[in-house]
Amino acid sequence: MEPLSFFSYLDRSLTPYHAAAESRLILAEAGFAPLSADTSRWQLEVGGRYVVATDDGTTLAFALPRALPARLRIIGCHNDSPALRLKPNPVIEREGLALLNLEVYGGPLLGTWFDRPLAIAGRVFAAGRDWAHPEDILVTLPQTVTIPSLAIHMKREPGDINPQKELLPIWDHADGADFATAVAEAAGVAGTDVLASELYLASREPAQTLGAGDLYASSRIDNLANAYAATCALAAGAADDVLAIAVSYQNEEIGSHSRGGAASLRLAQVIGAIAEQLGTSAAALCADALILSCDQAHAAHPNYPEKADPVLRPRLGAGPVLKLAANHSYATTARGEAIFRALCTAHNLPYQVFANRADMRGGSTIGPIAEVATGIEAIDVGNAMLAMHSIRELASLDDQAAMQRLMQAFLQS
Repeated sequence: MEPLSFFSYLDRSLTPYHAAAESRLILAEAGFAPLSADTSRWQLEVGGRYVVATDDGTTLAFALPRALPARLRIIGCHNDSPALRLKPNPVIEREGLALLNLEVYGGPLLGTWFDRPLAIAGRVFAAGRDWAHPEDILVTLPQTVTIPSLAIHMKREPGDINPQKELLPIWDHADGADFATAVAEAAGVAGTDVLASELYLASREPAQTLGAGDLYASSRIDNLANAYAATCALAAGAADDVLAIAVSYQNEEIGSHSRGGAASLRLAQVIGAIAEQLGTSAAALCADALILSCDQAHAAHPNYPEKADPVLRPRLGAGPVLKLAANHSYATTARGEAIFRALCTAHNLPYQVFANRADMRGGSTIGPIAEVATGIEAIDVGNAMLAMHSIRELASLDDQAAMQRLMQAFLQS
């Protein structure tokens, strides 16, 4: 695992759409050929490596073995992170300043978004060849914005943050640069050709190491760290008899129930299309199949030790974390736990185990959702981290390298 390449991936992946584009670049360099989303047009070759074209922020790629596969191994994760999304016609003028109207995407720690340099990035839809086919353009505006805090003299007591009132970033003076014009210029089109946009605020602060160098801080570690590791693991190759798939979904942070989310039929359809091309059935491919569902995990917090389970207390730098939950918010079963432990033991990989305190409700992952959508057993894992859903999260590079080794072992054995 190359830290500089990893950090560059995190820094450039300002939105799920940018992350998908970055993953496709890595796969293209590893010899993955692009495929149309229309599976009826596929002409797959034995031993071929492919990445499916998508328009919704997902990444889906696969590598075929040189013979009929004996096993199907899938690494699943997601590209999206909690964020602030701009509304249409976002400019609001107050006190001689132009502010941008927004709404909350997912569950960010809102208090961490104040007083930071924020990029505006996403995609713009412009007039295309006809009304049903607008042009989709990835954009990052050159301008930076910020959300100013209210001075402590005027807000002595902390309280809930009202995003509609308190989280509006300052764009410029009211008589300054026109926002719509800036968006059109970033897209390289005339303002009259812009039909719609999906723009987010994103941290411009680069990823960096802390202390002696193993710990690192960055935006969007949850869950771009796993998206990057999955992409690199697939690019590194799979066993000769394994059909290997890596999928990084969109919209996990808002429930996964979208065309690009884990609840969609896309993965099942791709497996069916591969089976048809190989002259077999989806049922046969899935007879020995597993999903390694990869999303970040909570480390025991040194300042809040009472928030972790009395026994299961993951630490930064101690290896990937197996995630368990009696309510199946994590997909791992006892069988899955046994498989995971055996895999780590066979490859001399460090690992930890996590479960929420019995008196606290935890999060969820794509694991149970993808399992229902495909009928394939999922095992939920992740890396320990602190400040999850903050604009600036904290994790371990040693864990990141170990997770990539785990993914490669999963595909290669």
